[in-house]
Amino acid sequence: MAMRLTLLLLFVPAQAAFAQEVPSIQVLYQSPDGSIFDRNCSEITRTEIKREWVQETVRRRVEFQSWWDKDGPQYVRAVLKEVGLPFPYPAMQATLTVCPAIGSMSDPLFITVREFLSDASNPPPDWMFAVYLFHELMHQYVRPVLASSPLRRKYSSEPPVVQQHLHVLALVRFALLKSGKDVELKYLDAQSRRVNRAWEIVSDIEGYEPFLKELRALPTSAIQPN
Repeated sequence: MAMRLTLLLLFVPAQAAFAQEVPSIQVLYQSPDGSIFDRNCSEITRTEIKREWVQETVRRRVEFQSWWDKDGPQYVRAVLKEVGLPFPYPAMQATLTVCPAIGSMSDPLFITVREFLSDASNPPPDWMFAVYLFHELMHQYVRPVLASSPLRRKYSSEPPVVQQHLHVLALVRFALLKSGKDVELKYLDAQSRRVNRAWEIVSDIEGYEPFLKELRALPTSAIQPN
């Protein structure tokens, strides 16, 4: 009986074994002068970057890390468990930025924190930092499905920015629901409906499930570091 159980465990699909390995995310911002990018922001983008923004972000880097650590891993874990595919990297570094000329992006992984700083006029809730970072990580995760997705072809008349966010926002919506984040989801609905076409599609037209189904259909071999 023990031998039979051992053999069964040996034949557990690799996809299931890897699915719940949540990547380690390190939030970076160099002390005392910020990132190399932010130090060159004004020259590169011809926009003003205030010294106090950089100083505050240096001081609060650990706080931003704690915001991710509080909520972010459970979002990623929910997605990996549901989709059954591994994340392409075991660890990633997310560089903070206060450069006014750019927003958050997935490649390279930049997270803008300008709106979280003390002089921001209408700062979002603290928990939005983890959502923003999770959002950018999901751009990395869904990349293998983009070329073959029938749903992307269905919405091919939409602007590229809408098409690029369909699977990502489906995962964001799913992760918040799965994590019991009702207040957060209500906030995002209020912020996004009527201004974010991709959010409306995954919330009000298709639902998130068809997008998750496409991701589940991918072979494990499709998830490779890019």
